[in-house]
Amino acid sequence: MARVLTLRKLLIPVLIVTLFVFQSMTPLVTPNQEIEQTLEQTATRFSDSFVDQNSTFYGHDFAGSQISIDGLIDAEVRYESALDMWHSHIVLNAVNQTPGTPDIEFTGYQQLEMCWSTMEGQVRTMARNISGFETLMHVDDISTYSSVDDIVDCALSVKKNGRKTLLYADGNNIKAAQIALQSSLYSAGDSWHTRTILENVNPTQIELEVTSSDLEWGVFRNDIGQLFEVSYTGTFWITRLLDNGPVEDDFELHIDDNDEISLMYVKSDNVILMTIDSTVNGTTSQEIIFTDQEISPQVGLDFDETGLIQLSSSTYDGTNSSIFIKRSLANNKNQIGPTPIYSVITDTVDETSGELVYGDFNNDGYSDLVISHPNADTWTSSFDPNNSPIGTSNGQVDIYYGSQNGVPSIPNLTFYGEQDYQKIGQGLTIGDFNGDNFSDLVIGSPGFNQDDGKLDVYFGSSSGLANQPEIIDGVSSPPEIGQEYGLSLDKIEDLDGDGIDELLISSLG
Repeated sequence: MARVLTLRKLLIPVLIVTLFVFQSMTPLVTPNQEIEQTLEQTATRFSDSFVDQNSTFYGHDFAGSQISIDGLIDAEVRYESALDMWHSHIVLNAVNQTPGTPDIEFTGYQQLEMCWSTMEGQVRTMARNISGFETLMHVDDISTYSSVDDIVDCALSVKKNGRKTLLYADGNNIKAAQIALQSSLYSAGDSWHTRTILENVNPTQIELEVTSSDLEWGVFRNDIGQLFEVSYTGTFWITRLLDNGPVEDDFELHIDDNDEISLMYVKSDNVILMTIDSTVNGTTSQEIIFTDQEISPQVGLDFDETGLIQLSSSTYDGTNSSIFIKRSLANNKNQIGPTPIYSVITDTVDETSGELVYGDFNNDGYSDLVISHPNADTWTSSFDPNNSPIGTSNGQVDIYYGSQNGVPSIPNLTFYGEQDYQKIGQGLTIGDFNGDNFSDLVIGSPGFNQDDGKLDVYFGSSSGLANQPEIIDGVSSPPEIGQEYGLSLDKIEDLDGDGIDELLISSLG
């Protein structure tokens, strides 16, 4: 059972948090008269008698009035800005525990929430509302740390209903915690429910956000520098490798209102921004933001109220540190330039591409590209193409494995239709159909065997796709003849909650 304490009764851990709340960077006041000497006063004063200085925080509340503040006397308050208010407050001052760095979130309920882990083996949360009421809670007892540098900091997020949710390390394991608010069922007060969700994963850092559906979506780094997703489907927790690393200790996670996930981290000499959709085993893409041989592991990621991204990274040459800040251009958000940065030229002649899909077949964190040419007249053998005859509309499918340098100019793997009018690749889709966190490729050949059709299923692995397809009963062969089985294919997100994608197969039947 969790214990609830107020700060007035608490004389433990040393955790001092200074809060700087500033509403706007726009100048608030227009000076009427400026004085050079220091203004000696203990509080803000308003010359308008209708203004309550204890409850007024925004410029529009007393616009047009006069105020004496920050060296200005009787300055007129402008209508368009908010009043900058700075507050310094000691959240916790204690002597018997050594806390790590707290994870802090300001909620839509005008409340400050935070969590932290201690070297002595406790996980705690703190809440402070707009009225100044503070609540400290003990969440869990965990394994102790040998030094403050070894602490794996707690990760916190707050759902739309105001309930806190946590991810934190307990030795080599990761645990999740959710708060159950006081009710007839929990009459003794608010209580934390905890459970171990991953064992023996050796986390070194954890970040947590929630999606628009209030489902947990987190990332953790392990002791060999790999990055993993850990997310909750509403039924169970899943995990998958996002980057095989080694990545640096610091990374930042953000989920926007459209459930697009942004993950920023440092790997080798690069600052990388990974974009992920929040569906089960959602597709990922990577962009190198900055490259430098003296790159530092610290990064910063945030989005402003218009959805424009703000990025920061740094370098250290042994003597001097430099910080680099990048911001999306408001008038050029998500724009695509007229000149391609890279082109893939296929070897088919007088044919247009059929389908283009991408996934990560070897789970190395880089997207792999698949392009089909179902109407191409090309080789009829995938195993010895140069010694095989040329077919008619037999088709061709090219696979390009992604890497830090992009995709190669020549495909890593090519499959050819073995029969005339097979049209291999007219149906094409990618998903995780066996639940191993590797993308799998399904190729439809609707013209195979005089329009009977067939499916070729290639499962992903650490070495990529196999050279030969798997034969799957009830899937590979058509249930009826002459109906162009595999004419169109699509991946359907997990329907039955087992963490495995579903396959939609279309034919003319």
